[in-house]
Amino acid sequence: MSRATVPLASDVGRQQFIALRDELHARHRNDDIAQVWDSMMQRERSVVLKAADISPRRSIDGIERFNREEVAAIRDGIGRMGRFANGLKDRCQSAPHPSASLATEARKALDSGDIESVKHFLALIEAMA
Repeated sequence: MSRATVPLASDVGRQQFIALRDELHARHRNDDIAQVWDSMMQRERSVVLKAADISPRRSIDGIERFNREEVAAIRDGIGRMGRFANGLKDRCQSAPHPSASLATEARKALDSGDIESVKHFLALIEAMA
């Protein structure tokens, strides 16, 4: 095979370095945080600004209007909020659904032949839906 069809390890390393360099330059220009900021609603921006100890009145400003320290505080605030949201999501996913214990009781009643109790538990489960 020719060199043109099979990249050398040094070429791959160079490509990875260039991609990393470009990403770091974009972060320095705050392109990543600008995209997130632009996608946020004004109320969400206000919450982030409060968390960053910046006046929520500035929620209408574009990210380019903030100084370097403020952008860093905004980035940290968004990161904290993201971690908090992920923690909530993880807790909700790991917790059993409230109807799980009712379903267990319905199964026990079914096993014992108590159809009225089964109907009662199923009605409770349906009411939760």
